[in-house]
Amino acid sequence: MASVSGCTAARAASSTSRAEGTVYVAGGKQGLLHLLIEEWARSPVRQDSIDRLAELDDPEEILRLPAASTKQVRQTHGDIMRILLATAPHDQVAADGLAKSTARYQATLALVAERLHDLVTSEPASPWAAQLTCCGSTSATPASSP
Repeated sequence: MASVSGCTAARAASSTSRAEGTVYVAGGKQGLLHLLIEEWARSPVRQDSIDRLAELDDPEEILRLPAASTKQVRQTHGDIMRILLATAPHDQVAADGLAKSTARYQATLALVAERLHDLVTSEPASPWAAQLTCCGSTSATPASSP
């Protein structure tokens, strides 16, 4: 099932790998949406990534971090993502949850960009400085050619 609106509680529960009673305890299908959104929002992956980001000094590792974290989130919360994507066009709760999740994702990517910028500006001789500068993401002076 792609959406929890317009379906039975049993179908909503099975599509989210939850027991049917969860739908009723959560307050119906809207309550289930809230529960799923909160479950996704509370995932420790984002905070773990932010904590790890501060420890990294290698730009390649920094770029691998959001890729690995995104993969992990999609593996653990992909069912919730698919439900929200399918439901959001006609359900405000789902649309709001999806918008908040997107904002969290964008904020995390902004932290990655800031970390890369900080590394490049602190080490302008880095080969990464020229690459990132040419893409317009830093104001560091390009590294001299070898």
